[in-house]
Order: sequence, then structure tokens, then C-alpha cells
Amino acid sequence: MVPSKFITSVLSPDDNNFSWNGYDMYQAVVLGNQQDALAINGGRLMSFDLTNRQIRWTMSNGFNDQPSLVNGVIYAVQNGVLSVRREDTGAQLWMWVPPFDALAGCIIVTVSHVFVSGAATTYAIDLDTHASVWTYPAAGPLALSEGTLYIAGSSGTLTAISLGSAASGGADLELSMTGAHTVGSGSPGSYLVAAEIINAGPSNATNLVFSALIPDGFGVESTSANCSFAGQIVTCGFSGLPVEKRYAEHFSVVPAKAGTYSIAAKVRATQVNPGGADNKAVLQLTVQ
Repeated sequence: MVPSKFITSVLSPDDNNFSWNGYDMYQAVVLGNQQDALAINGGRLMSFDLTNRQIRWTMSNGFNDQPSLVNGVIYAVQNGVLSVRREDTGAQLWMWVPPFDALAGCIIVTVSHVFVSGAATTYAIDLDTHASVWTYPAAGPLALSEGTLYIAGSSGTLTAISLGSAASGGADLELSMTGAHTVGSGSPGSYLVAAEIINAGPSNATNLVFSALIPDGFGVESTSANCSFAGQIVTCGFSGLPVEKRYAEHFSVVPAKAGTYSIAAKVRATQVNPGGADNKAVLQLTVQ
């Protein structure tokens, strides 16, 4: 662990706002992806430019505890709520407010969820919807290993939660897509897109939503009754998918001209998806 005072004094000796209370900060500097280091001190979230050895930007007002950084996005606790910000500028992307307490401590981010604790509750927040999908009545420092979330309570109790278990509502959704040309040569015609969703369990999935981003210039036709098309996005909703069952969705796209295009899609449910990023798929279409 590198104390934030060391980073401040070496990289930016003119930071006169540093608050020093001895080696009791219980934080580590987070190394970023843009030749930067991130630290929280005295209520400030700061980005240090490692190349020029100066503060790149500072955000004040109520930051505390340990920030996390994933794919250019910062997750930090600010005044008891989750503040999600851009790494390059510090601009806020979104925030999440707990329903009845204040957040504190470390933040764990996966490909699909954010895990963070309040005073007596641990929350799982969906990265797509920015909503809490489940809670557990225990709080404290968090750790994640091989699909198990560990909560170290202040009373000395260690709670282990299997994110793939029925108790936590885990439903491992797997998505795949195929595309087939549906008219003869000499015209771009239309392409039938087929999406298949598999629930690998261990729990039944509920309130499923499939969405696909259609390239600009494409039209969409022949969608199912449970699907809609708006803003270049096909959205299909269905109530549930039992364990080890499959669900297929079909729609036709009509390209405006020849070229190579990508259709990116994902599926989500109320339950945690413990399988990682296999609930997303990209279909490449080559239009002659």
C-alpha cells in the first residue's frame, strides 16, 4: 500500500489541501488506464497525472473510503451514495442512492453488477439498469473469489454468498445469434436474425429483456408481438425462462446498402448473472 500523502508529496508538492492524520487511511492508490493514479483524501476524489506529475482533476464534497476503477469508469462513495464517474474527466455518469442507509467501505465491480455495503445491508446493483437487484442483511468489507461474495461483519462474523446459488437468485443466461440472407442475389434484401437464450441455472430467470442495437440505416420488420423497435434498438420482453430451457427470438433487418455491419445484443433478468459476459453477443453481417 502506498500512502496518499506519499503520492501527493512526490507528484504534486503544491497540494496544500492535503489532510494528514497519520498512517490510518486504510486506502490504496488506484492505478488507472490513462497514466493516472486515483486517490481519495479530505473528502476529495483526485486524479494524478503520472507523466507530468501534477493533479489532473479534483472533485470535492464528501468522498470517502476506497474507490474502484473498471474499464475507464470510477465507482466511489460520495456522501453515502454510489457515485459513478468518468476516469478521464471525473464527470458523473450516474449515481445510486440506497433506500434506507448510507454506503461505506470498498466497492466490488464485476462485468454485470456493483456490490457495495451500507450500515447493515449489502446491495447488488445492475450495471445496465442502475437498480438494486437484491440485498443481503449483512454489511462490512467485501471480497469476491470464484463466484463467492464474502462480507466481513464488524461483529467478527464472515458471511459467504454464492452468487450462482438459488438463494441469491443466480440465473446464468447465455446468448447466441445467427443471421441468414432471405432473398436472392442482386439486392441487399433482408436478413433473418435468430437469437437463442439458454438459462444454465441454477435458478429460474424472471422478467427477461432482450435488446439488440441495429446499425444506422437498417430497417426492422417481422418482429414478434412481444418486441418493439425504436431508436435503432429492438427490445423483446418475456416473463421467465426455467433452468436448462431455451428461448428463441426472431426478427428481420433490412440494410440500405452493401457493407459489413455488427448487431450487438444482450439479455438480462431480475436475477444476478453469474456466468460473466456470456449474456452478450455480437452478430457480424456482410451485406453483398
